[in-house]
Parts: sequence; C-alpha cells; structure tokens
Amino acid sequence: MTVVDPGLDFWLRYVNAEGGACEQAGDTTLVLLPETLQHRHAQPEDLLVTSDPDIAREDHAVLLSAGHPLLTAAAETVLARGDCGSVRLPNPATRPPDTDHLLAHARDQFVVDHGRIDLTGGPRPGVRHVLRVSSLVTFTLSADDHFQEQVECWMDVPERLPLGEDAVRELARLLAVDHPQRDHIEADATSLRPALAEAHREIRRRAVGRQELLAGQVSKAHLDEVSRAADYYRQIAESLERRRDCATPDRIAAYQARLESTAAERDRRLAEIDDKYRSTLSLLPFRMQLIGVPALRVEVDVRRGDRRYPLELDWLLPLRAFAGVRCPSCGCVGQLVAGKSRLGCHQCQPRGPGSLPGAGLSVAGNGRALVVNGGSGGPVVAGTGAALTNGKLLPTAVAPPGGAARPGVGSVDRPGTQTPTMGAAPKDRSTADFRPAPVNGRAHVPGTSPPPGVHSPATSRPLSRATIQQVGAKLVPQLWERVERGDRSLRRLFGHGSPADALFRIAGPVGPRFAIGIEPTSYVQDVSTSASRPVRGSDYWVLDGQLGCTDQCRYRFRLCWHADHGRPVIDEIIPSGSVPWPMLPDTGYRNLGPALKMFRPTASIVESPQPSVTGATLLADDAVATVLWNATVRLQGLPTALRCLAAWWRLESIADLVAGYDAELLAAAIDRLVRYRCGGRHKYAEVALEYGVDEGDLRASSGFLQRRLQLSGTRPW
Repeated sequence: MTVVDPGLDFWLRYVNAEGGACEQAGDTTLVLLPETLQHRHAQPEDLLVTSDPDIAREDHAVLLSAGHPLLTAAAETVLARGDCGSVRLPNPATRPPDTDHLLAHARDQFVVDHGRIDLTGGPRPGVRHVLRVSSLVTFTLSADDHFQEQVECWMDVPERLPLGEDAVRELARLLAVDHPQRDHIEADATSLRPALAEAHREIRRRAVGRQELLAGQVSKAHLDEVSRAADYYRQIAESLERRRDCATPDRIAAYQARLESTAAERDRRLAEIDDKYRSTLSLLPFRMQLIGVPALRVEVDVRRGDRRYPLELDWLLPLRAFAGVRCPSCGCVGQLVAGKSRLGCHQCQPRGPGSLPGAGLSVAGNGRALVVNGGSGGPVVAGTGAALTNGKLLPTAVAPPGGAARPGVGSVDRPGTQTPTMGAAPKDRSTADFRPAPVNGRAHVPGTSPPPGVHSPATSRPLSRATIQQVGAKLVPQLWERVERGDRSLRRLFGHGSPADALFRIAGPVGPRFAIGIEPTSYVQDVSTSASRPVRGSDYWVLDGQLGCTDQCRYRFRLCWHADHGRPVIDEIIPSGSVPWPMLPDTGYRNLGPALKMFRPTASIVESPQPSVTGATLLADDAVATVLWNATVRLQGLPTALRCLAAWWRLESIADLVAGYDAELLAAAIDRLVRYRCGGRHKYAEVALEYGVDEGDLRASSGFLQRRLQLSGTRPW
C-alpha cells in the first residue's frame, strides 16, 4: 500500500519486505510486525501508526514523522543491508518496428561523415544491460549544517553512458510490472566493473555540483563571521598602534609585541572560522541493480564507396531509440567518420587541411580528459553524443575513451566537429620563438596598436546571438584542452595585445592555470560554462565557467572574448567575480582572505608565476614589465598586472619614456590608469607610496600616458 507521507510510506514498505502486514484503517494504519521486527525494534505484534499529529493524539497511534527512532532504525537497516539484484523488463505490447523504420532511425541518429548506413542483418531480439546505482550523500556545510540526500545514476553497461531523466522515468515505471521473464537475466562481471566505476564517478560529480549549490546558502554567514572577526581585530590593532605612537621609548617594544600577538590571534581565529565552514561530502553506496532492457539488434554496414565497415546497433524497445556506439578504433564517443582505411571518429582519423586543431574534446597530455557541460539540453539517452529532448535526439556532451569516460550533462557539440565558419582561419605559424622583434630597443608586438579612436575590438560583420553562443561554448573546451596538453598553439586563441596574450608571452601555455590559481599538482577533469553575454557599449562577450580538478576543488573563471574579423579570440581569463566586467575587486586579491579560499582553497594569484625561458628573456630586456610582473602582481593581483602589461606593450615609440623616466614610475602610472578604468578609486598618493615614487611625477606621467593609451571603460588596457 502507498500513503502520502514519504516517511510513513517508506516504513510500511520496509515492514512488508520483512514479512509483516499493513491494513488501512481510516486515517491510521494497522501494522502487524513479524517476530524479527518485534525483537529488533522492541515493539508489540500489532501497532497503530499515522503521520497526522491530531490523529495520533485522538486515536493513541504512533506518530511516524521525520526523526522518529523507528524510521531512523529502519533506514540504518536498509542502508547497511543494501539493495542488490537483477531484473528483466517486459517486452512492450506494441508491435516492434520494421526494418525500414529501424534503418531510417539509424541514419537520423548516427550521422556518419563520408559514409552511409545500410542494413545488412536482423533484427534479432536481445537484452541490453543497464546498471542502477544509488548512494546516500552526506553534505557537511559547516559545524551546524548537515544534509543527507540520495543521488542515483542509471548507467548503460556496454557504453558506460548515464541515462537521462526521461529514459530513467520510463524504465523505473517498468520495474514494477510483473511478467514471466522477470528473473531471466544473467550478469557479466567483466562488463559490470567498468560501468560500476563510471557510475561512481558520475554520482560524485553530481554530488559535488549539489555541494556547491548548498554551500552557497551558508556562504553569507561565513563572510559575515569573517567580517566581524576581521573588524574586531582591526580595531584592536588600530588602538594599539595609536598607543604605541604616543608611548615612551621603553614601552614601544611592549606594544609592538602585543601587535604581533594580536595578528597571530587574528590569523588563528580566521583559520577556525574557515574550518567551521569547510564543506565536505561522503558517499555511502546502498543500491546496485542490474536491469535488462529488451532490445532489437541489427547489423549494418557503414559504406564509403566500395568500402564497407560492419557495425551492430541495439534498438531499445521501451525507449524507442538506438543505444549509442563508441568509435570502433579508439573508443571515443563522437561523430563517426568513414575513413579510407577504417571506421573511426574525428579524434583518431587523420585530419584534413581544413580541420581546426582542438575543435573536439580529447584526452589531455597528462592522461586525463576534459568533460564539457555547457548550456541546457535534454537528458543523455546513450549514444554518439545523443540526448532526448521532447522526443528528439540532440547533440550532447561526449566522453573520452576508456574507463575514464565522464559524460557531461547538457547540449554541446559532438567531438571532432569544426568551429562554425566565422571568417578566414588564422595561418599556421611557428611558435617556437614567440618573442617579438625589438622596436626602439624594446620588445613590441607588431600590429597590436589599434587605429586611432578605436578602443574596442571590431568585427567584419555582425554575428547572430545563436552563433555567438555556439562559438563561445566551443571556445572554452578548446582553451583548456590546449592548456592541459601544454600546446603552444594556444596562443592562436588569444588576441594580440590582450592580457591573455601577455600572460602567454611570459608564462607560456600553462599561463591560464596561474590566472585562476590552479595548483601545479592538480589536473583539470571537467569544464562547465555559462552562455556568453554581451558587454554593453563594446563588441566584447563575457562568460563564466568552472573547472573541476583532481584536487577535488572547483575553480571559477571568467573569460572575455570577441570576434576579430570573424575569428573568435580570447582577451582575458580571470577568476570569476561578482562585479560586472571590466571591473575588478577594488582592493588586492590578498585582502579577500577566506572569502577567496571558499572557491579556490589553495589558490594564490598574488604571487608571480615562474616565467618560461622566453618569458624570462623578455623580462630581462624590459625593466617596466619586470616591475609590473613582480611588484604589481604582489600589490594588486595577477589580473590587474596583466592588464597593465597589455597596456604597456601596446605603446609605440617608447624610447623617450624609457630614457626619461624610471621603470617604477612608469609602472605606477600604468597601474593607476588601469585600476581607475577597472572601477578602482585609488588616490595618487596611495599608488605613489606603494611604488615608492613622487606623487607629482606620478600625476604628470599618468597624464601623457593616458593621452597615448586612450584607455576607456570598454578598453581598460
């Protein structure tokens, strides 16, 4: 029997499973407990239960609500025992599709480049195995906030792809249907192990996403407590400083010692607050069910001229769709390509001259793969990047080869497909030595100075919003794939004279990792991104994303890009913030303290990254860039310093500047100009004190530098 209250319904089903009996008696339920439950829970043979407090008082029934010992004991028993088993779903009562129908669906679902699918055999009845895995996830958000939720994953066993919500809902409905062949299923341990491992990874991925959402509910309390503690110790420090300044010489040392003790106590208290609000999660698997889905197996040939490549497809009868297939050559999940010598995908087939490197998802050089979650889409059914949305199969995120496959959630592009045409692709140029030629005794990037009066990127023609969203979604995986591979062709994605290009010139291909504070020992596992949104008054587009890394941390980033004569280029990569672009936090990142650590626990973007070999040579020849790379990063953070470098390297004919002014003065002036365009209101006296220069000279140099740079709110470098 089923009742409305979920807690009472669970307990009644638990009693029935243990051999008891239940009978509805008006607003209450009469329960007959077997001897095992009588001894286990110390209860009489018959028990009157209800979930209504008023009925419990009037009829003297047991009120079974959240927190009741009977519910807690039953839940602990079920979790400890687990739920393992196997079941075969019934064959649909409808007539199976004919061969013409199956062939038409196969050609629609599996679009093969340079090939065509022809039916050669079948259909033959069969069974497709699906693994159902459930875990109890315990979220600890703070010392006082704890949550428990169930996370469930339905995994297609042969291809190790999670099923979407629509498919899960249909299969779950069929689990309760009784039929003669219900127990006629055999498990294959060889195929179950990799599918079970992938299901565990998928559950953890979903749990981490849920953890971030729940952690946001206590983040304000965390920040408030940090702010109160910081204000308290700041007031004490200011009071001690005033008393020290007015004290006699013999008392100065005592006040200084108290100041140091106060600073140590402040650090200890802030660390305690961080520990109090440290978010953790734990997984307790309790269900593993093997489900046999009736299917029709057909043999097809993928034809390219006279060449034929055999393939087997499974038509899932309850879902009315084909199960997916991996690449027969490399095991990737992507669009199939009928090559001249084999059937493969865009990942393993030789690239033609028009192919764009890194356009699809691929395994990074460190052996780990990037999984992209972008946009909103239907649930994954199983297949070559397929999702079921309103009964239609749409492209979805895909997984890399092997047991480390991590299918994404959402609608993105299939691997191996090229970026939509936005104009002529950049010519392939060597990046072995990317140092620009010296101009007037100084390194300069040719063509980086914009035409007079132009302070924002220009495109050859307006692009539709749909094209912008599609290109932006592809730009993110291209970026992080090349970063993880250490691919020097990464620079082709960066706009000349941009902060991103300045970072590459000094730090090399790993620069974007430093830009958002990823630990050197951590590797990127998955990427998620928002839709691109326009920046008012300019041609820039901004999107926010997250990186999941092997250190179990999520690194948030913001990416600014534009279309340069139809080609998408990246201008800036910074840690994600709450202020609109191009603004940056008004103070140095070091002052964010624990608030920054909530999102990047071990990140440090106020320390200058180690420059590459060519970057060190570049800094050795440019005194101003050296000051910006060292002092400005320490004072203001890496994002501000990169904007300053981009502005400095955009200047032309700087021989008079280098000869007539100190490097510290020029760096301070550029820092003041850039921060002013980023929303900061720093006084000249403060900046002069930070760099150790004269305030009057700083004012004078800032004026003529601004006339040359023409910085604005839409071109802050």
